[in-house]
Amino acid sequence: MNGGVGGTKRPYDTLRKVLGPIAAPFYGAVIASRNRRFDGGVGVVRVPLPVISVGNLTTGGTGKTPFVMWLCRELMARGVKPAIAMRGYGSEKNNGRSDEAEEYRAAMPHVPVIVNPDRHAGITALLRGGGAADVIVLDDGFQHRRLHRDVDIVLVDAQAATPSDRLLPAGDLREPVTSIARAGIVVLTHAEKADAADSTERALRPYLAQDTVVARASHRWTDLAVNDAGADTTWRVPWLRGKHVVAVCGIARPSGFLQTLGESGCKVQEVFGLRDHQPIDAALAERVARTAVEKKAQIIVTTQKDYARMGDAPGEWSRLTVVRPLLTLDVQPSEALVTRIVSAIGAGRGVTAPA
Repeated sequence: MNGGVGGTKRPYDTLRKVLGPIAAPFYGAVIASRNRRFDGGVGVVRVPLPVISVGNLTTGGTGKTPFVMWLCRELMARGVKPAIAMRGYGSEKNNGRSDEAEEYRAAMPHVPVIVNPDRHAGITALLRGGGAADVIVLDDGFQHRRLHRDVDIVLVDAQAATPSDRLLPAGDLREPVTSIARAGIVVLTHAEKADAADSTERALRPYLAQDTVVARASHRWTDLAVNDAGADTTWRVPWLRGKHVVAVCGIARPSGFLQTLGESGCKVQEVFGLRDHQPIDAALAERVARTAVEKKAQIIVTTQKDYARMGDAPGEWSRLTVVRPLLTLDVQPSEALVTRIVSAIGAGRGVTAPA
């Protein structure tokens, strides 16, 4: 295996173990002071559209991108035009390209995607330029409190130890678990294992507001997008069974991807574990291609997010087949969740609750 995947130790883990407990109280004091200011409305700005924030308490992945897509599609099904506003993390290392923004644009070409660290400025520019939107979906917005939002949706990985985690840099919490009280909606993602989701929900309950809607989201692979000689075709997941593959994975928490890949019945010959948002340049692409040939694995399996970062890299893989799974998100109870959103952004804007 190349790079750090699954249980592989990250380079900063040792330093964090030593210095984290010392630094975490200072970090917590800064966060507490910052939150008190925003709770009092100091420094908060508004845009002339309702804002739905989708975020989390921790660093790393919680399935935010597929949930934002699900939410946008639910809104569009009700005649509401969403726009996504995001910081675009990692774009400075990828020639101005944000992998998540590219994924959104590919999946939902009619949804405006605003990439700007100053979300207020980006939204204002869209509206002044005549961009059409009825509502803003704020990607990774829970800590971006400068922008007023009408509802906060917080995603929590049901299979992670978020309720008992520690603050940065000792742990992965961006702010204390008690901050989840600000959320109008909490979604437990990766909730395929009911017992893990039950345990996480019980641990979070004491911190939630009384009227907080709690939903669960389960991820599954439905199909495969198979790129061969530059053309995409779609195959069912069993197509992978028995095939020798090389995996390329640069998401924050790759264990779910690798587990599902193993369950597909293919034979994983090598895993290239990349850093989250790591650029996939020609040199890396050549190394992957060489490894695939050496291992007699003519198929590269990667995530949609990584594929969006490849740019011209697949040119290095002209003799290989590049496969990425297509995900479906099942959110339950979706009706209660959408009803809360409709109420928060204002039914008078033409949004109707689910039947």
